[in-house]
Formats: sequence, C-alpha cells, structure tokens
Amino acid sequence: MLVGLVLAVASVLDTGLGAYQSTKPSVVEQLAHRSVDKIADHLTFAGLGTIGFEPESDPDGSIVTYRTCLGSTGGTKSFGELNYLEWRPETEDPSDGIDNDGDGAVDEGMVVLRLDAGLPEQQTIVIARGVARHLEGEVGNGADDNGNGVADEKGFWVEIRDRSLRIHLTLVRQDQSGERLLKSARIVVGLRN
Repeated sequence: MLVGLVLAVASVLDTGLGAYQSTKPSVVEQLAHRSVDKIADHLTFAGLGTIGFEPESDPDGSIVTYRTCLGSTGGTKSFGELNYLEWRPETEDPSDGIDNDGDGAVDEGMVVLRLDAGLPEQQTIVIARGVARHLEGEVGNGADDNGNGVADEKGFWVEIRDRSLRIHLTLVRQDQSGERLLKSARIVVGLRN
C-alpha cells in the first residue's frame, strides 16, 4: 500500500514538473510584456520634441532621453527634467563576450530608468533584467538578420515613427533543460504632447 502511494505521488510530481517546464517560455514572454508596459507608462507623457537618442549618431535607440509634460498654462506646455531609459550591461555579466554569471546567456543587460537625471533627487530604477544584447533574430553581424529593415538592433530598442514610439524588448533566459530562451515583446505608444 505504501509503495503504491509513493508511486502515485512520484507520478503527480513528475507531471507537475513537466507542466512547469512547458510553461517557462510563457512566463518569460509575460515578463517581457510587463516590462514593455512599464517602459510605455514612462514614455506616454513624453513631449515629442523632447525625445532624443544618445549618442545622436546612434540610430538603434538603445539610450532614449525625454522630458515629461507637466501641464499647460496659457497654451504653453511645461516639461520636467531630463529622463533616461537605457540598456546597460548587467553588473554580474559585463560586455566581454563571456558568460561571467554562468546563467547561459552572454553579455545580457538591463533596462534602467533614470528620472531627473543628474540632479540630487535623481532616481534610478531597473525596469528589466536579462535583456538580450540584440533583438530576437539579430546576431550582431552588421546585417538585418530578422528582416525588419534595421541591422543589429539592441535587445532594448526604441524607434520613432510619425507621432508614435515603438518599443521593442527581448529577454534571454535559460530553460530547465539548459537551452537558451529568447522572448520578445513590442508596444506602440502614441505621443500626445
């Protein structure tokens, strides 16, 4: 009787672990979507004329500067201090071509938000960790590997089209079997200011 109970429990545990492993990609995908939603929340009230990229010659949009509209008085809009959204290397895995932190991903980074940049009250917030070096489908070879018309976009990439921002994010993780897992999310934010 005890042997039958142990086998039944082992069978349930085995089924449960299999279900967990098969949902891992969806968990990473949900995390990617939540992260782009957070980024979009911060950029929704950005003034179109205040959005820039650093360095200005860098077309991949992995460092975005902006100012948030604080309101309007007499038809004149006022904007807050400069904010930055940027891809930075993870502190445990610097950009050196090696998997320094042993998590199965090489040179992953994080998306960092700096509010009121350069001021004493500056706040630094990490929005996403485990951000891939390049957008899903890109390999960093100078070619447009994913066929979207841009070569070698970063794992966090923002582009301006008309009066909207397109925010792209790819997260990298290692699944239970040790395979590299990339999941991406994208959102379009219409600018009103």
